[in-house]
Amino acid sequence: MFAKYFVILQHCFRDFFIQFFYMTKRLHLLLFLFIIGFGTTLQAQRTVNLGYCPDELTENAYVQKLSESYSATFLAAIRIPAARLQVYKGATIKKIRVATSEGLTGVYVWIRPSFTEAAINGITRLGTTVEGWNEVELKTPYTITGDEILIGYSGTAPAAKGLMFDGTPNPNACFVNNGNSEWTDLYKYSSGSLCIQAVIEVENDIPTDDVALESCTFDQTFAPVDSVVQATFTIGNYGDSEAQMPKLYYRIGTGEAVSIETEGTLASGESASFTAPVSTKGCTEGYNTLHAWIEAEDSYADNNELDKQLACYATSFPRKVLIEHFTTLPCVNCPAGLRTLLAVVDGRDDYVWIAHHVGYSTDELTVSESSQLTYFGVNGAPMAMFDRTVLDCSDSNKYPTFSIGYSSTTVGKEALMPSYLQCAQTPAFVSVNIENTYDRTTRQLTTTVSGQRNSLLETFYPENSLTVEIFENGVTTKGIQVGSGSQTHNHVFRANLTDIMGDAIEWDGDTYTRTFTYTLPETWNESYTRVAAFVNRTVSSDYTAGEVLNAADAPVDAELAGIGSVNNPQAQVLSRSYYNLKGQRINAPVQGVYLEKTETTEGVSTVKRIK
Repeated sequence: MFAKYFVILQHCFRDFFIQFFYMTKRLHLLLFLFIIGFGTTLQAQRTVNLGYCPDELTENAYVQKLSESYSATFLAAIRIPAARLQVYKGATIKKIRVATSEGLTGVYVWIRPSFTEAAINGITRLGTTVEGWNEVELKTPYTITGDEILIGYSGTAPAAKGLMFDGTPNPNACFVNNGNSEWTDLYKYSSGSLCIQAVIEVENDIPTDDVALESCTFDQTFAPVDSVVQATFTIGNYGDSEAQMPKLYYRIGTGEAVSIETEGTLASGESASFTAPVSTKGCTEGYNTLHAWIEAEDSYADNNELDKQLACYATSFPRKVLIEHFTTLPCVNCPAGLRTLLAVVDGRDDYVWIAHHVGYSTDELTVSESSQLTYFGVNGAPMAMFDRTVLDCSDSNKYPTFSIGYSSTTVGKEALMPSYLQCAQTPAFVSVNIENTYDRTTRQLTTTVSGQRNSLLETFYPENSLTVEIFENGVTTKGIQVGSGSQTHNHVFRANLTDIMGDAIEWDGDTYTRTFTYTLPETWNESYTRVAAFVNRTVSSDYTAGEVLNAADAPVDAELAGIGSVNNPQAQVLSRSYYNLKGQRINAPVQGVYLEKTETTEGVSTVKRIK
């Protein structure tokens, strides 16, 4: 009886569902599609660990200790190029993983757009680490835009603790910082890859085979027209298996396509670079577009090509490098810094050298305005900067200054010379001329600074300023220089005629002219006093952008300056003594006529003076 009832019930439900299906097949179809769609979405949603190390630590993983004996603050980061992020556009980074020693403290994770910019979405506290992988969910998830990012963490490593590396070396995978904005790329030391990963939540299928044209760089900031510049192209394999090296091409503007020889294979996660000569024949002054591309058999083509702007010029002006030197009398290492700079400029005349007596305490030669230059990263002495430009020799990638207290002058010269030459060989698109008129009776100086620009200045450096300063050679101090006992000093900054950061240039077409008047104090020796002028990029709060574009200097009184080599900034004054007309030595210049004997590194000169 129950079986018969169950069969009847089955037929009833069958008939009901058949009728229901036909009566509501549109609704049923929509419901079915919704269920299928929902199931597909759930199935497609997954996470991807983006980084350069294995997801699971291997037997090759190791910890790099930051110090055996003391705690050290640090920052560590990997760089994800824009090419690698194209496939993840719109996806979200919700977590970051880092592998470290146990016991790192005060650890925060972050995502930055560059080495010098703050975190995009704030920082997230991880706290104290455990041995191996540590994972933390970001307070504010980051939606990938396709622009390059840095993924990293910072904190304090106790003695004998450190950062973990695993996997193969990668040029984007191992940047560390000592906590003072000085980033170091450890790739050149074959250190492996930092164990840092971004956990990305994706909703679409990600290609398992993806070869990308990662970047293009040039060995020159500006290339002369009708010359050859070396270009370096980097290709990355973002897929999960080995790939054949693709064919690589480029063209400039609408020119002919040029092929670059590539061969071999590229392992998963590996990048390879190829350097090739690029002719600028036919390029115009200004920016020229170099279009590069690869022919790769992969399933994602959006990162197979890129455009790079090649800056070219046909005309430029003679230029000098601005050396700004930070030194003081109580600084024990400052004599070594002086010797280093003298070695760098030995035999050269393409520079203007100004010494500011700040950085380590102050002295009788300190001028208050010099303190404003400490914003360029002056945190001690002896220090210097070339053209207010961040260079390879700079102590950090945030400020242009660098330490010069080398115990070995030879080592110091070798360390600084490439950066100096980089400045000296950079073309100038603006000129600087100085004309001085000096009244010896009133001691009034009239200085006219003028110059012109070519069409490229506005293209490359649209915002610029003029800075005019006065400095003096052969200045005698009451106190002695610690470490050397010297009481004679060259290049001493005396006064600024503009704002020390520069005044905006008022252009009259493509020329500028400014005239200044200044009365020299009686204590200054006009024979050794010079005017310096330079055009620099306008500085706001970004002190990596204060680049000096050209500089010049000239004696206050050209006739008085013809006293031999003492006015040559290369010549270091060793001693100065005074005599009356009978040849008897006197302590100081007297009213009337006297003789002045000056001994420098380039010889001895004796001149007759009137006071």
